[in-house]
Amino acid sequence: MQPVQSFECEYTIPAHLRHTADEPLSAKASTRLRQMLVRPGIVVAPGVCDGISARCALEAGFDCLYQ
Repeated sequence: MQPVQSFECEYTIPAHLRHTADEPLSAKASTRLRQMLVRPGIVVAPGVCDGISARCALEAGFDCLYQ
């Protein structure tokens, strides 16, 4: 995968943000949320107020966000 060039620095998309074959991007958000809630454990979903906060939370590894 080619790194994205932006503001004279290289950026590579983190692995957890890339599309994987086992969880298709076409699944509805409500379906993905239900699947997360059925799994054992806690779903941690930080609140975000804008796109920058959302991107930071996704890059930090959160699978679920709320606005």
